[in-house]
Amino acid sequence: MRNFMFILLWIAFLGVQCSQNNSNANAAADATAAKETSGETYKPTVLTSLKIEIPDTSLAKGASACLDVKVRDFVKIVSVQHSINWDAKVLKFKSVQNFQLSNVSESNFGLTQAGEGKMGFSWYDPSIKGLDLPDGKTAYQICFDVIGNSGAESRVLVSSDPVVIEVTNNEERVLGIPTGKGRVKVQ
Repeated sequence: MRNFMFILLWIAFLGVQCSQNNSNANAAADATAAKETSGETYKPTVLTSLKIEIPDTSLAKGASACLDVKVRDFVKIVSVQHSINWDAKVLKFKSVQNFQLSNVSESNFGLTQAGEGKMGFSWYDPSIKGLDLPDGKTAYQICFDVIGNSGAESRVLVSSDPVVIEVTNNEERVLGIPTGKGRVKVQ
């Protein structure tokens, strides 16, 4: 009976902790979204280690292209989640491909809002040992059809909308990601 009571108390404690963590995550996401719309860079309240880079490119209207989403300082990473945003009037989402993280497939991407220029990404290392990738390694590619007119452009950036940015390493430290961003210009 004593063990049963302990388990019930532990479950109640975890429920309170999860509720507090969700409130903190929602507040952080709101602050991040406000900064992103003002053009500021996302600055986590913890040490930032992992960097994501998306290259700038120029493409003709009607072209299809895949943009590399590259990483730097990807050392002993156990989990990553973030979003990618773009202007849906300029770029039409086509697919994700070329997955370089173990156990990644299209199911790791939240694509229900891709038509609005938003997608989420979530991955974890099931071994919980942490994965290393060399600097400049492509983690995955996002493919688009260019639908904007000549002269239009779209930023393609890491954000917390709809999925909040969070990275953890094998030391259970929560890291951040600077808002890596690229730009697609329509020729």
